[in-house]
Parts: sequence; C-alpha cells; structure tokens
Amino acid sequence: MRILSLPILESLVSDYARIGRSSTQILSTLAQGPYSETIKIVTQPESELGQAYATLKSLFDQTKKIYSQQKPFLSADELNIREPEHRGTIRTTNLATFVSSVVGGQDVGFYELNDHFIETFVADGAELQKEPGLLYLNLKTQMYLSAVSQEEQERTKDEVLDDLFPVSLADTLRARHPGSDLTQSEIEFVKEANARREYLQNDSGDPDSISILSEQYAWEDFLKNLSDHLKKAYEPLIAPYMRRHALTAPPPSLHTQPQHPNPTNELPEPKPSHEPQQPQHTEPELDLGDLD
Repeated sequence: MRILSLPILESLVSDYARIGRSSTQILSTLAQGPYSETIKIVTQPESELGQAYATLKSLFDQTKKIYSQQKPFLSADELNIREPEHRGTIRTTNLATFVSSVVGGQDVGFYELNDHFIETFVADGAELQKEPGLLYLNLKTQMYLSAVSQEEQERTKDEVLDDLFPVSLADTLRARHPGSDLTQSEIEFVKEANARREYLQNDSGDPDSISILSEQYAWEDFLKNLSDHLKKAYEPLIAPYMRRHALTAPPPSLHTQPQHPNPTNELPEPKPSHEPQQPQHTEPELDLGDLD
C-alpha cells in the first residue's frame, strides 16, 4: 500500500483542482455556442476570442502534462486514482481533450478519439445514453469515410469495418457497469451499429458513392451535433461550477453577436488526422470532481 506524506497529498489535491478548473474553462468556452462562433474561436487565433481560448488551451495542455507527457487521454486506472471525485476530474479532463481536439482538428487522431470515447462519455458504472451513442456511431462513420477516401489503401474495407465495429462492442459497453446487462439504450446502439456496418459494407466504395456518403454523413453535421450535445448535457452543470470557483471564460455576449451570411468567406471545419497514434443514470453527468 502506498503511503503519502501530507505535503504530497496536498500537492495532488492542488493538481486535481488545477486540471479540473482548466478543463471546465475549456468546456465552458466551447459549450456557450452557437456552433458557428465555436468554430471561429479555434480557427481565428488572432481574434480576441481566439487569443483568450489559445491562452486557456495552453494552460490546459501544460497542466495535463503533470499526469502524462505523451498520451493525450489520461487513465485514472494507470494513474492509480481510486477516489470517485478525482476519477471524475480525469474524465472531465478527457472530455475537454476530446471536444477541443475534434473542434480544433489537432492534437488527437481519429483512432484515439474512437478508442477513448466510451470512457470519456460514460461515467464509471453508467450506461451509454442515446445521444452520445449517436455521436459515437457517427464518429466511426467519419473514420470509415476518411479511411476509404485515402488514395493509397493500406487495409481492405472489411478490415476497416472490423476495427470500427468489432464483435466485442457489447462487451465494451457492459464493462462500464459490471454485474448488470446492457440497458435498452445500449441494446439499441448495438443494433444501430450493426445496421450501420452492414449499410457501409454494402456500399460499392467507388468515388461517387463515397462522395454521396460524405454528404449524407457530413463532417459539419457531426461537429454541430457534438456542439449541441455539449451545450444541452453539460453547460447547465458547467455554469454553477464556474460561478462557485469564480472562473471565467470568453463572455457569452461575444458569442451571440448577429452573424451576416457571407458565402464567399466560409470557415473550413478542421478534421482530426486519420493516422493512428498507437498507444444507471437518467441524466448525463459532468464529473467535476467536487473540488470545493
């Protein structure tokens, strides 16, 4: 058994508080919306909002390196973190990593986003809810489209689909709540995943069909759905935490200025790289770690 001295314990608690607060500031910034303004924050670093976000992101990245120098996602198990509130803080950190990477199109590749989705969006002992399940399914679809769009195919379609829609998918979900079977929402997710795999499997895979699929499952739609889910599920929990700890993020008034359509000046939505980088609740919870 590891015995820690009081100064070490105090340092760990301080580190948990620091990473929890910087994670929450990142999420608060990206959850305020609307989607078009969220994209501008990360794609226009020279703007006032962009500079404020870049400062927050830099602090977040530096603080995260206390726990891991290499891996973008943290593991509470690998860090030997057992306290539920601190495990929640790690999950909040991973959520901030996931969202900032998807919206910013950097830091983390598709494979790592896929590998860490469940532990990021599903708390210990909880079930995969319908909305994050749909995000998970559409993330896998984006990965498939990215893979089959490559000029040089390193793997066959079957190999890609086997990787994205493994037969062990139900076991992965069940492992989040040991001792209980899949919930109804999880059963539906597995059915939809199997149906999506079959749909993609039956597609011809020629350039025209891939183009049609890319329109049907547009990357921008995935980003909008992620933004909507973040705002709906987490923003109501983030705001009280921000007030309680006197934290700030770019003011909402800057997010909600009227926007005038300008079809000649549309912002591109960045995508994560497809290259692999090896390494029962009724409402979604944001695990802020009870850092009072």
